[in-house]
Amino acid sequence: MSNDTNKILTIDEKLEICRITKRFSSESLTTVFNELFTSEKPISEAQIRDKWLNNLRLNSSFFPEGWYSPPPYGISVLIGKNGQKNRTNFKSLRPEEMWSKPDINLDKKNSILACYASPVDKQTGIIGDFGLTLYFGKDPKIIKHLRTCYEIYKNIFNFIEVGKKFSEVYQYTQKQIKKNGLKSDLSSPSDPTGTNIGHSIPGVYDNWSKEEIKTLLVGDKDWNAIKNMISKKRTFVNSQEDTKYQPGMAVTLEPRPYSDDDPNIPMVWFHTTILIKPDGSKEALTYFEDLFKIVGMNYMLF
Repeated sequence: MSNDTNKILTIDEKLEICRITKRFSSESLTTVFNELFTSEKPISEAQIRDKWLNNLRLNSSFFPEGWYSPPPYGISVLIGKNGQKNRTNFKSLRPEEMWSKPDINLDKKNSILACYASPVDKQTGIIGDFGLTLYFGKDPKIIKHLRTCYEIYKNIFNFIEVGKKFSEVYQYTQKQIKKNGLKSDLSSPSDPTGTNIGHSIPGVYDNWSKEEIKTLLVGDKDWNAIKNMISKKRTFVNSQEDTKYQPGMAVTLEPRPYSDDDPNIPMVWFHTTILIKPDGSKEALTYFEDLFKIVGMNYMLF
């Protein structure tokens, strides 16, 4: 990476790095599932996490770990069960009790699985966060909830357009969630309001400063400095943020709807990245489809 990186890369090139990084996160997890699900042996949270990490590390364009850490390695795999308040109903992935465990195993007929990774492109510092909720059971009430949450995501995506404030999108999201009898109030200590539904992808629309580029050039020799730099440069989609969606932006969309009334309904997370192209058109990066098919969630392909 050179000090002229901000000048060399076009917006289209930066958006393409967002695509590549997020897509590889999904493909790596798909590979893990294809390997593990052919076996009858127990599959633990930690086992999925470690195999996912190893696959991500095969890409030499990435730093060895994800930026959102803790949890360890910037990766989280959590397994919950239908019919109880479970590990996938988390407020935050930071606390140690929410780290992936070697003694919590997947039930391929009933489990709820929350997966998240946060790889960072070495050359640009652009992140490719990927996450989603998967369900292995057949409870029609949970299936309906999953489809409802995905419909909410699609409605929010349709609402987003150039010139709208982050706070407008946040308020619209909360109305959509409330209309469906749900809540979303994830805990985000980095956000001055304490909660949000997403954030900007640093280094895409807002170029790195000369000092920030120096930090990137040091690489993983000072990994904490890079993690903190990425975290602090985010602008949050919260109730107060006046920043407007602009051509050349990449912004995550990640509310986590859940039912406050029914403990059997899981929190649902479909981590999406919205790209605003130079011409003002938009694109939603998901890369969920192959994973939906693997676990039998074809009902989500709509």
